[in-house]
Amino acid sequence: MTASRTASHPTSYREALTQIIGLCNTILERQSKEAKVDDLQKKITENMPDRCEGVAQQKTLRECKVLIKKVHQSFCRINGGAVTELQLEISDVLPLKTIDALFDVEEKLQSNEYKEEMISYIFTLGAATGNIDGTIKKMFSDELLINFNWDGRCGKRALMKLNAVEFK
Repeated sequence: MTASRTASHPTSYREALTQIIGLCNTILERQSKEAKVDDLQKKITENMPDRCEGVAQQKTLRECKVLIKKVHQSFCRINGGAVTELQLEISDVLPLKTIDALFDVEEKLQSNEYKEEMISYIFTLGAATGNIDGTIKKMFSDELLINFNWDGRCGKRALMKLNAVEFK
């Protein structure tokens, strides 16, 4: 009786096993895909705070620039002067952060008009800070100043030779 059962159902049994194996493979594939989706969701949620912080910092930076322009405009109105495009450009570029930005300003200082506006702006910075150290920090970032000392010793560049510092 057992031999007749095995002999009568071998294809059905194999087909059932094949179907079960196929279903198991489908389940494993789906689980693998779900695991990948879960990993992606984790990575996205982990990086989300960084993106939000970056956006918030950019927004704060834009707001600060707007406030600086408004303060500068108010200062000019108090002193009886009008805000010029050059003054706005200078307020946007300072503090200088890179050597390239410094070279751009150095080139622009060849123009007497730009030089006069820069001198005027630096005097307002000096009046606001009350000392030379504070004025220098408003003109140059720490990352840029690390490459300089006053007279260019020890392999650094000379700050005193810059047109942005040496106004005649």
